[in-house]
Amino acid sequence: MRRLDSHRAEPSASSAAERESSRASCLEGNVGEQEQVMRADSHRHLYVDAVIDHYVSLPGTPVRAGRQDRRLASSLYEQAVPLAAVHAALVLGTARRTLRSSHLCPLPPIRTLHYFLPVIEEVLHCPLEPGYVDYLAQKLRPWSDAKRAARRHVGTLASSNRTASWIRRS
Repeated sequence: MRRLDSHRAEPSASSAAERESSRASCLEGNVGEQEQVMRADSHRHLYVDAVIDHYVSLPGTPVRAGRQDRRLASSLYEQAVPLAAVHAALVLGTARRTLRSSHLCPLPPIRTLHYFLPVIEEVLHCPLEPGYVDYLAQKLRPWSDAKRAARRHVGTLASSNRTASWIRRS
């Protein structure tokens, strides 16, 4: 009886080297893909943070963003909405609310980033004049500065309250 495996050819050194090279290139390919994914996640994170930081710094918006706000910012990233367009829409929408006539009833605070979606669409379809966003941001500066000061004050109070409660427990 003849054994089939007894006549198997020994792998040559060159074919073993080729297989090793092939494995290394596959691993390098996976590493390259992983780096691209990590880079994309990093870009997404930076984009989302930029949108959220700007959103919560504006007058009439919450002090902290919610999960839905982060999800929407991530969705805007996925849709490749330019950060400049989002920035312009946030400033424009806030200016329309804040700088409106004083004899009108005050509007309730903005509760979510979703409020700005129609304004983002508007800015994408009809870009603003150069310098107009800077002009509006300058007009909003007193309200933004007041919010920043209040946030700092609340943060100071919160940390002193935590310290006081820690001292009382000790």
